[in-house]
Order: sequence, then C-alpha cells, then structure tokens
Amino acid sequence: MVVASGGFRDVITRQLLQIGCDGMFDDLVTAEDTERHKPEPDVFLEAARRVQANPARCLVYEDSDLGLQAARAAGMDFIDIRTFHTPKRISIET
Repeated sequence: MVVASGGFRDVITRQLLQIGCDGMFDDLVTAEDTERHKPEPDVFLEAARRVQANPARCLVYEDSDLGLQAARAAGMDFIDIRTFHTPKRISIET
C-alpha cells in the first residue's frame, strides 16, 4: 500500500504519525515527487510504479473531486470515501 497525496511530504508524514499510521505503508508519494499534480494521474502512476503494480489492478481511496479525476485518468478503480466518512471539522471560537 502506498499513500499518494497532493500534499507536501513533511505534512503528510506528520499526519500519518499523528493518526498512528506511520510505518503501515510501503511508500509515500507526495507533491514533491511529480511535476504534474491532481487532476493529472502522475501521483497515482508513480505510486504504482514504486511498488511494481499494474495501475489497472490498483484501488484508490479518495476524498476529493480532483483526486477522483486523477484516479480515473490513471486507469485505477476508486472509492469516494466521502460517501461514508465525513471528517471532523475543527472550529475556532473567537
């Protein structure tokens, strides 16, 4: 399994650590690893390349319209997690 994110490596690494998922993935592909970004398929194709996986046999879990477009363009199956998960929103009271 690979995390393929349009975010920056240091931020994604900290997020994985915060939620206790660091070390659970074979690799991490971020904005610094590709020239083109979502909705282009590059981040997903790079993730597949790194683990020697056929893109047609990959499954993407995605939470954005641009990410879904990128997965589709990469020829990968995908699940829109927004249909069953709504992230908690942090409100700041002033």
